[in-house]
Amino acid sequence: MGVRLLTFLLATIVVALCGRASSAASEDSVPALARALSELALESSVLDVPEGLYTIGSTWVISKPGVTVRGAGPGKTILVRDPNFKGVLVRMDVEKSTLSNLTLDGNGTATILFLNRAGVTADGLEVKNFTHI
Repeated sequence: MGVRLLTFLLATIVVALCGRASSAASEDSVPALARALSELALESSVLDVPEGLYTIGSTWVISKPGVTVRGAGPGKTILVRDPNFKGVLVRMDVEKSTLSNLTLDGNGTATILFLNRAGVTADGLEVKNFTHI
């Protein structure tokens, strides 16, 4: 795949995610996030999630092995639970994957992140507004 095509595809994913972030207050962002992850080029192992607020209205299951899902930074890329959703925000279901550099806002519930395989890491996360069990 040529560098220009790869750059165009990555820019398209970023634009699509930015558009989703701006409307995140009313819609579940998980379908767009999952689509961006599934459309990640074979040569790439990093999905950069742009700065924004992403409403999580269903569990985002990350099932691509060896991938890093990286936000723009805690307080910049924020995954916030829809008040009507009570499930896990993010479930990492593959080995050697990483979730990093973002905020997980539980919106008052206890289930935030489920790491389900060996070698799965969470790094540089801010976790807030959750209840302790």
